[in-house]
Amino acid sequence: MKNYRLIHIVKWEIKGFEHYGFLEDHRLFNYKTNRFSKKVVRNYSVGFNLDGKFYTLNTLINHKMVIPVGNFSKNNQKIVQLKVNNLIMALAS
Repeated sequence: MKNYRLIHIVKWEIKGFEHYGFLEDHRLFNYKTNRFSKKVVRNYSVGFNLDGKFYTLNTLINHKMVIPVGNFSKNNQKIVQLKVNNLIMALAS
């Protein structure tokens, strides 16, 4: 049986919600549950449920709750992948 491990690199963080982050493909990932959060439409407003409370996209962006983490290029992703592989090898032995 093969064991696959996926690494999701956050491009934007949400202020006050450290375990949530937007990835490069604009999907919201919850690191506490290791699942993706879906967009929700409530009363013609598009947004996300964060810890059980609904936030619209305009609220998140206009109130500066979404913070860019950094510019992750392909080289940075390779460095992160190498560090994770080294960590997995160290834990396996």
